[in-house]
Amino acid sequence: MDVVTDEDSEMILGVDVRAGNAGDGEGAVPLLAQILALPGILIDTLLADMAYSDGDVREAVGEHGVELVAKVPPVTNGGRFPKTDFDIDLEANSVTCPARETTTDARPVKDHKGRPATRFVFAAATCGGCPFRTQCTTAKGGREITVGVHEARIAAARASQAEPATKALLRRRSKVERKIDHLQDLGMRQARYRGRRGTRLQALLTATVANVKRLGVLGAFDTAPELAVAA
Repeated sequence: MDVVTDEDSEMILGVDVRAGNAGDGEGAVPLLAQILALPGILIDTLLADMAYSDGDVREAVGEHGVELVAKVPPVTNGGRFPKTDFDIDLEANSVTCPARETTTDARPVKDHKGRPATRFVFAAATCGGCPFRTQCTTAKGGREITVGVHEARIAAARASQAEPATKALLRRRSKVERKIDHLQDLGMRQARYRGRRGTRLQALLTATVANVKRLGVLGAFDTAPELAVAA
């Protein structure tokens, strides 16, 4: 389930239910587009969790004039040097390894979605005599680093999340987590209907109840006390 809330008022702006086999980030952009189409709704920053940190999602959200702030998943390599330990220079079209060896052997490949990508290959001779080889690769040849279409975008997001301002911003996502817990308490912990259409209706009705309760907290239903008039 995708939920978008306003941070200040804690009102739910939109809610949707993904297909069971859909990726976590696939519903973000359609839901954002629906919300932005509503009159009077302006969004400049969208805080999200790590599941929405995909480069495609970041790009699509940016096309709506909204900045996506989400933590980038850590990169691992079985205990060996991860890709993030390499200096990738997109302008020079080169990659430098932790041993300060640089390769410009760039080969065109396809990523998992069939889009053009680049694989940088270190020479087998270079890696063969490297004192860090066992910490870097188990391949018979040299180490390879694949650079995708969103490399610069993800690298910028990873650098940004280390900044104090971004760290403080990410901590404010806790309000959204509390809202999701509230929706579960109101009945969204379990689907009451079969199929996505019925579950979406349940989510919308539950969000409506949550918003009505929130309006009450905000005093939207308060009435002004009658003034006593002296005769």
